[in-house]
Amino acid sequence: MTLNLKNLPDRFFHYALNGGQQQVEGWLEPGALTATVLLDELQEEAGVQGALAEIGVHHGRYFIALCLLRRPGQQAVAIDIFEDQALNKDHSGHGNRAILTENLVQHVGSVDQVAIIKADSMATDPPDLKRWAGDPVRIFSIDGCHTPEHTLNDIRLAADVLAPGGIIVIDDIFNAQWPGVMQGVEEFFHAHNPHQLLPLIAADNKLILCHRRFRERYLKGLGRSLESALGPVRMGSLFAHEVIDQPFPPLDYLLSGETHARFLGTRLLHAVCFTADNHPGYQRLSGWSNAEPWGTWSDGTEARLRLPMRQATTGPLLVELLAHALLVPARPRLTVDLEINGHAVEPWVFEGTGELGIHRISVPAAWLSGDSLDISFRMNDVRSPLELGVSDDARQLGIGLQRLKIMQAA
Repeated sequence: MTLNLKNLPDRFFHYALNGGQQQVEGWLEPGALTATVLLDELQEEAGVQGALAEIGVHHGRYFIALCLLRRPGQQAVAIDIFEDQALNKDHSGHGNRAILTENLVQHVGSVDQVAIIKADSMATDPPDLKRWAGDPVRIFSIDGCHTPEHTLNDIRLAADVLAPGGIIVIDDIFNAQWPGVMQGVEEFFHAHNPHQLLPLIAADNKLILCHRRFRERYLKGLGRSLESALGPVRMGSLFAHEVIDQPFPPLDYLLSGETHARFLGTRLLHAVCFTADNHPGYQRLSGWSNAEPWGTWSDGTEARLRLPMRQATTGPLLVELLAHALLVPARPRLTVDLEINGHAVEPWVFEGTGELGIHRISVPAAWLSGDSLDISFRMNDVRSPLELGVSDDARQLGIGLQRLKIMQAA
């Protein structure tokens, strides 16, 4: 299942997909934007209306995306202390009104129906927010001061103005640098919860809450949208409730082929994340360890993968792989020899830190036969973390495969 996205402006796609958000200083995991867009679609299906708001906007990286998700007549509200940095108790960000305004004009087009408010959320009351927003709020982001007191205050403030079916998005929930966020959330759930808010998603450095009566509807809708890329969605437990606790795929992994071609230049045929042991989008033929929330390690000197081609294609393909390697001083380089349908292609070389890398492979039409694509990975130096002195893990780890896209070559 691909995203609908019919009502989103071109500016949203340019911001989300074509590097716009990278031009704005701030912190935003790619999957967090995907989760927000999916929930925005589910809200539209359910008839949920309302404004969008954020406490702690910094330079607007996430707030701009919220502005671009507005429907006609909806207001967006940015609340920050801006130049009153004496109120910035934990120095978790440094908002700048002039830079925010400049970024909004560049990426949204104007500041029409955007209320930029200089205020301390601890001194803000629900009537203030209702006046600024004009309506109840359907998406409320909390990224202000990260102390337990501020976090608890901001959740309660958001809950008091939340539209039925609205969501609260809490940033830095699992950031070890800011333990006050989790402490504030725990206090909220241990206290009286008159609005019956429950956790829905705990992933991509965000905790997303929603009303109890919308929770099952949102979980089912998210599962339908994610299954093509992720397979069965992983669930965990938080505050005695099931939550989606695995990273969401980047937005481009859920686009239709045509939308992908329009904004990224190539038609998307197939996109998967290697986070499931059993997935309809790929077969792990040999040489793989168990899947983890981020992806799957190769285990041994060779790993083989088969990808069913869901759409008929007659022209050349472009395969894009994302992976990292286990590199340490004792093994600072790893070379991976690759074959596509039995044809050797350029090796993939990992050096340095072994961080996530992209490898693109052109596949001529002559190599295509049958209804699948087979990829073989052969590692030149396979040793376990135990042998490398990293840990007691005895698996013969090479690369950690995270994601793959197959596109129609231009």
